[in-house]
Amino acid sequence: MDDRRIFLSGLWVATVLTYLYGDVLRIMSGDAERMMAGQGQLTQVMWLGMAALMAIPIVMVFLSLALPRRLNRWANVIVAVFWFGLNLVGLPTYPSLYDQFLLALSMGFKRADRLVCMEVGRNRECGHMRCRVGWSRGR
Repeated sequence: MDDRRIFLSGLWVATVLTYLYGDVLRIMSGDAERMMAGQGQLTQVMWLGMAALMAIPIVMVFLSLALPRRLNRWANVIVAVFWFGLNLVGLPTYPSLYDQFLLALSMGFKRADRLVCMEVGRNRECGHMRCRVGWSRGR
């Protein structure tokens, strides 16, 4: 298996775990109840939309390993840019420092994802990223 694919998949796993950890902290601190009180009644469609949105990074864990190289690169770039922008817009809406820290951390994962994908695109002559960052061809 190509090291880039494993690295990209690992970035998506780290992103999912960061979001889950933020949700656990939000519930434990009582912030979730306060946030829900200000939202009004959430409909089933809203819950479905949130579930679909949060499924995207989970699906990217698999797709990073399964998609062909060119499609993998563009899927990771597009989804990472989308999530980076979503996190950037959402960052000021979270009053807790731990939420802001975790969102910034997940944005760092998206930035690393995008950099890895763009680096792959620049190294077409060898077809592998190791010529720039010293990664081995496989283990």
